[in-house]
Amino acid sequence: MTSHRLVVFFLFTCSCQETCAFNLTVIAQCRDGNMQIRLLTSEPFVGVVHAYDHDADCFLDGDENVETDFSISLTDFDRCGIQYDWRNERYWVVIMVRRHRKILTDDDKMYNVSCTIGHATNDGHHSSSVNMTFKAALVESGQPTRHVYFGHPYKLKVWSDQQQNDVKFEVLKCAAFAGGNRSLTLYEAESENNLIHPFTYNENEAVAELSSMFRFPGQSAAHLQCTVEFDLQKDKVEIFSST
Repeated sequence: MTSHRLVVFFLFTCSCQETCAFNLTVIAQCRDGNMQIRLLTSEPFVGVVHAYDHDADCFLDGDENVETDFSISLTDFDRCGIQYDWRNERYWVVIMVRRHRKILTDDDKMYNVSCTIGHATNDGHHSSSVNMTFKAALVESGQPTRHVYFGHPYKLKVWSDQQQNDVKFEVLKCAAFAGGNRSLTLYEAESENNLIHPFTYNENEAVAELSSMFRFPGQSAAHLQCTVEFDLQKDKVEIFSST
């Protein structure tokens, strides 16, 4: 008796209605030396989110939640391709959100995500802001500077961009951040062991002396962030300023 083997192929198609749509919202903010990106999905996320053209170095796999947090250091210029717009105090990065980890689909989405001082945006998908914006910068000869020298003295200036009345505020904390989740507290209002001198306050600004510029080992860039509390119509609001 002769036996025969037959291989059968089954071709199937699948139509998807709106209930299968990959609905996604992206929220971003600059905080604690990082761009903190949150994905809000309509279904548990099992795909991957990664910086565009940096999928092997800067990525996060979904863990089957509808809220997925992806954090990128603000000094990860090479590893994640993060960019900084000096004039507008804005960090931005292009990310890819893929519905599946191993394949590409037409549901995959690309976002230009950005965060700026005092508020969070992502180019139209989400925006929120406070009523007032503060800025922080290292100052040399009275002018903000982005390029500093190791061991040189500088001033750390925090100011409000409000052009009207004098703004009453207090600098609560300042810290420096670098890649690899490294951080250093420079100033805390209630501490007596700070690395910078106490802030002196004038109209709409506060200035502190930094006697000697430091750096993190193996890093040529750092991110400074100060937490400010101000009183606006008797409501105290905590905001974050970065430089």
